[in-house]
Amino acid sequence: MNLRLPHKPSSQDLFCCTPSPLTTHQSLLVCTKMEHELHERWEGKVSAKLRNATKEQAWPLVKDFFNLHKRFPTLATCYGIHGSNGEPGCIRYCAGSSIPSKSNASGSVSWSKERLVVVDDVDFSLKYEMVDGNIGFRSYESTMKVLSDDDSDGCMLEWSFAVDPVEGLLLQDLVTKYHVGLQLMAHKMEDEIQGLVTGIM
Repeated sequence: MNLRLPHKPSSQDLFCCTPSPLTTHQSLLVCTKMEHELHERWEGKVSAKLRNATKEQAWPLVKDFFNLHKRFPTLATCYGIHGSNGEPGCIRYCAGSSIPSKSNASGSVSWSKERLVVVDDVDFSLKYEMVDGNIGFRSYESTMKVLSDDDSDGCMLEWSFAVDPVEGLLLQDLVTKYHVGLQLMAHKMEDEIQGLVTGIM
C-alpha cells in the first residue's frame, strides 16, 4: 500500500501569516500558499493479484463500470444513470459502501455518483471521478489498471486515488478500506472468470 501524507506546516510556515514588513499583496500570497499546503490532497495506491486470470480476461470485468457491486462485496448497489456502460462520460450511482455518510439524517445511506473519464483498451486502464455524493469526498479521482504479474501467469489489479482530506477519516484508514476491498474484488473476479471458462456461469 502506498500513501502520501499531507504536508504539516512548520513554525516558519505559520510565522509567514503573522504581521510583517511585507506588503498586503505579498502577505496574501504567502497565506494562500500556506492554505494550499494545509489542504494538500491525499493519495493512495493498492494492488491485488489474480493468479488464475489473464489481463484479457480480467479487463472486461473492470470495464463493466455499471456493475461494480457484482465484484465489490462491500458495495450494496451500483447502476448506470447516464450514458452507455464502459464509455467515457457515462455516470454510475453507487450506494451502501463501507464509507459512512456525512448526512445528519438518521439512518442515511452513503452514496456517490461517479463519471467515467478515460478508458484505455490498450493499456487496460480507466479513470473516473466523483461528481456528487454524501460521503465527504471532494475533488476525488481514481484510476484502475490491469497489469501483468511477473511472478505468475496471472495478472494484477492496481487501484489508485487522490482526494482532498476527508473529515472524520485518516488517510491510512481509507487506504486500508481500499486494500481490503480490492482483495475481495480480486477473489470475486477469479471465481467469475473461472466460472465463465468452465461454462458454469
